[in-house]
Amino acid sequence: MPPNPGAVWDERYAAAGADMLFGDAPNDFVKAETARILQAAAAALAGAGSLSTPRVLCLAEGEGRNALHLAALGCRVLAVDASAVGLQKASAWARRREIPVVPPEALFVDEASQGVDPAVLDASATTRPVGALGLMIADLSQWSFGAAEWDAIVCTFGHFPPPVRRRVLQEVRRALKPGGLFLAEFYNPAQLGRGTGGPSDAAWMVSANELREQLAEGFDAPFEILRETEREITEGTAHQGLSATVQVAYRRPSL
Repeated sequence: MPPNPGAVWDERYAAAGADMLFGDAPNDFVKAETARILQAAAAALAGAGSLSTPRVLCLAEGEGRNALHLAALGCRVLAVDASAVGLQKASAWARRREIPVVPPEALFVDEASQGVDPAVLDASATTRPVGALGLMIADLSQWSFGAAEWDAIVCTFGHFPPPVRRRVLQEVRRALKPGGLFLAEFYNPAQLGRGTGGPSDAAWMVSANELREQLAEGFDAPFEILRETEREITEGTAHQGLSATVQVAYRRPSL
């Protein structure tokens, strides 16, 4: 029987103690491309005539580094992971940063007090509303992401066996709002054997061709970024050194 991923990651996060296994900064690619998330959300909200803050789903989010980054910029973020320990650390970190931790269902309540003019969702803004963080322990091989519910979905180094990965990518397509953005970075198969992070099985890694096949849906150009690259990664103690990754910014075509 394969190991329980929640139990495996509980052990790893607990072993890190008060430190964050992958560091306390957002993933470099997510940080560099955050403006795409805010711009996509602002356009969607303006088109809908809504004053609601954007909703972002962070998959395989562990200790919450990407989710907290986005919540601090005014997004309502649901962090989903199989590890209860990882999400407990995310919750404690959020409270230290005075970011509200709310039940997941509260992220879907459009109240005037939570509203924000889409004009403030600008990458150059110096002040922003504080968002909120919801936490969900879930098995991504079974959990439903919802239908057309998210302005953006983020996943960094969330690696799964091929059948689960196919399901996750199908759920991403289904769960994004039209015009919504999927922003992700994974190790690609060229990473195998480098010892700088990632799975020990190349089948768990992701290529640009696979992302193109799984996400394109017959459209010619839904990708704003799709590239395999090498870069130096410094993320806590677990990701260190020159690494082979694939980066994607995929926008679900508007209906």
